[in-house]
Order: sequence, then structure tokens, then C-alpha cells
Amino acid sequence: MFTRKILKKHPLHPSLNPIHLVLALVPLLLIPAYGQTFYPKKDLIFTQVIAADGFDSIMSVTNRGPRDYTGTLYFRSGTGGAAWNPLVNGTRLEEGWLGVWIPYNQTRVYRVSGTGLAVGYCYFYSSDLQADNTLEGNLTYYSYTASAVLDAVGVPESREFMVSSLPF
Repeated sequence: MFTRKILKKHPLHPSLNPIHLVLALVPLLLIPAYGQTFYPKKDLIFTQVIAADGFDSIMSVTNRGPRDYTGTLYFRSGTGGAAWNPLVNGTRLEEGWLGVWIPYNQTRVYRVSGTGLAVGYCYFYSSDLQADNTLEGNLTYYSYTASAVLDAVGVPESREFMVSSLPF
């Protein structure tokens, strides 16, 4: 009796069987849809960067590839991705970007600071799309007073995300 109800034809279209519809849609749900145009290990993303009085974000980025890395470090804020101009290594950015060059097997440190409270995100975007070098990085948040560091928390770079995925 139960199987007859499932196999019953759809009332709006007699040839449309619900099981056929489900079988047709399941493969589409299993195909990943990329939500970004970044290349893993070529570009690097930090989704939450904070700059405030007594609070800094410090990024350590290492080039592990056999060639020098050249690219741009972009800082954005808000839902529209407006350019954000924090202090990076003591210099105020203009138009929310900074040119980056990291020699092979070297590490660069970028200290993001500011006055007041500012939150945004940043990403390293390579100008060379050949897969001949890779970046690794981490971000450490530091909370401090004039005399001491109060707390430090480190996080890895963000991983590639998908528009849709099934949790199984």
C-alpha cells in the first residue's frame, strides 16, 4: 500500500514520477560548486582580520615553492568588499592593497594594526598563475597593554569553500 503511494504519478504531470525526480536531482547535489576563484596554496585568504587599540593581527606567510612569489595583498571590509586601509607594518594602506614579493623558502610577517576598532578580511592574490610555488600562512591575534601581552590566539589560513555540500 505504501509503495503504491510513492510510485503514484504526480497529479500535475502524469508522466512525472517523484522517484525519477529525486534520482535526477541527487547527482546534481553531489557536484561541488566552487564559491571562489582562488587557487589553493597559490592564493591565501584570512577571513577575519582585526585591528584596534591594544589588539593586532599578525600574519606570517612562507613561500614553499621553488620560485619567488609575487602578488598583491588586498584588504576588504563589509558585505560589499569595500577597500579597507589599516596600518600594515606601520604604514597606512591606500586603496586597500599592498604589493607582495616573497623569495623562495622565506617568510614575511605582516602586522595589521590601527586605532579604534576595524574588522575586515584579506587575501593574497598571485599575479603568476603557474603552479610553481605555494604559500603557507597563519594569523595570530594579539591582545596587549602597554606593558604586557594579555593573550595570543593563532589560526590557519582559510580553506576553499563550496556553495553547496552535503554533510555525509
